[in-house]
Amino acid sequence: MNRAGIPQKLVNTPRLNRNVPRFHEERGYLFISIPEHQLANACGYVPVHRLMACVTVRRAVQPWEVVHHINGDKLDNRPINLMVLPGHDAHLQIHRAGWTETQTKIAAIKARDKIQKDRRIKNG
Repeated sequence: MNRAGIPQKLVNTPRLNRNVPRFHEERGYLFISIPEHQLANACGYVPVHRLMACVTVRRAVQPWEVVHHINGDKLDNRPINLMVLPGHDAHLQIHRAGWTETQTKIAAIKARDKIQKDRRIKNG
């Protein structure tokens, strides 16, 4: 696995390997089988949107972070369509307001900057 927690067999392919077992769960998210991944559930499946978000932020996505689909399509897991938010509050704010894609990106940047500022103040 690389630094973002992506297995090497998936890193070198522009699309997820079609031979990897996958399924859609009831909420509409796509899962693939990577039992050794840190994000894998008890059955060894990883949500593809969280896996691809690791590529976007170049690190492992933390359990408290929320991965938001900018265009609202749960099957559109392109890194450009995924945004990692600092928590559920920021995610709810986006959905309650019914924001456009641009407004969503701006809000996510502001939320991320506020979290980073708060952490700097807390850590001195």
